[in-house]
Amino acid sequence: MIYPTNVPSAVIFDWYNTIVNTSNINYQIVSQTLSKKNNALLNSKLKKLSISHEQILNKSQTQYKIQLNDNILELLELLHQNNISMAIVSNKNGHYLRRDVYDIGIAKYFKSIIGAGDTPENKPSPKPILAALEMINLPPNEKVFFIGDSISDVESAKNANCFPIMYNSNINISGVLSFTHFKEFSNLIINLLN
Repeated sequence: MIYPTNVPSAVIFDWYNTIVNTSNINYQIVSQTLSKKNNALLNSKLKKLSISHEQILNKSQTQYKIQLNDNILELLELLHQNNISMAIVSNKNGHYLRRDVYDIGIAKYFKSIIGAGDTPENKPSPKPILAALEMINLPPNEKVFFIGDSISDVESAKNANCFPIMYNSNINISGVLSFTHFKEFSNLIINLLN
């Protein structure tokens, strides 16, 4: 396990299952969709209407409350109080991502919010992370931490020369720091600050 030795200049977060807990929302949406009787008919109607699955997912998610992961607000406040820049990089559509971040009241913490469609490529490409860093005038390096829950998050961070950190994931990647609660990460930041 590799631990950081420097206070981060920035922390970039993934959105789904990192800042917000979407597992319950996704379960509700899938269950509701599967319980409908005429899925084949529904799919053919959607094609005729030119509605994408992402548009339906985003519309459905507005029916359910987005839930922040435990202790994320405390972590955001800790980073903010210590002048550590923050950004979000997600493969969720950028328009819907920014809307959700504003709707739940945490936009004030982030200097950059990059989603799908904001750059020519999505994660695991480094381009979304590099775009976020450009917006906050920081170079990519190991003092930029990227926290996510998937292999594509780790690959994107590595491809951008940033420090990858796994959050609450069953995936174990050799040499990559991981934690299951944001309280643990807050403690790491406090130790680095001292």
